[in-house]
Amino acid sequence: MNIVETYKLRKEFRNCCGIPFLGRFLDLTLGRYKLMRHLKYLFILLILITSACTPLQAGTEAAGEPTVPSHDGEGNGSATLPTSLTNSQWKLVSFSEPGAETLVIEGSSITLEFDEEGQAGGSGGCNSYGTRYEAQGNTLSIEDVVSTLVACANEQVTKQEQQYFEALQAAAEYDITDDRLTIWYADRQGRLNFVQ
Repeated sequence: MNIVETYKLRKEFRNCCGIPFLGRFLDLTLGRYKLMRHLKYLFILLILITSACTPLQAGTEAAGEPTVPSHDGEGNGSATLPTSLTNSQWKLVSFSEPGAETLVIEGSSITLEFDEEGQAGGSGGCNSYGTRYEAQGNTLSIEDVVSTLVACANEQVTKQEQQYFEALQAAAEYDITDDRLTIWYADRQGRLNFVQ
């Protein structure tokens, strides 16, 4: 009901019944109806925002992501080794073809972090980078890596970073054993070796 219709209805009540406050009552009733309708939408929006921002309760895991408790050597169970990529952080120690491992250049640090929303990123040794990933079972696919374009001081670090980005984009499988992550690429001819 628009304003013109409300005004006409109020005028009819005044003319018909001769009761001036009835028109004003009708305006208030229609105003309350609109207010209640808006409050209903606001309440629904508040519930959605609250539920989206609520963290998982302790002891619950993301679907399909079991956790295996580990002990710190004294039986305290304070350390947990990862069993999936979700919410894990890694540091590259070597890469290349098996048997011809290339160690990460001393003084450079290549990192890789995975979150629960399919985002991955870290440092390539010189530049920060990000990408999307999908892991099912032990298969891994990583989309194109996007990085900052800072010039590295060391040309060898630049070359290493480029090789790392290319290998990461070609990822096909992964394996987590204890605190080590191996990502296989190029039909299992190459691998990236990470530690936590």
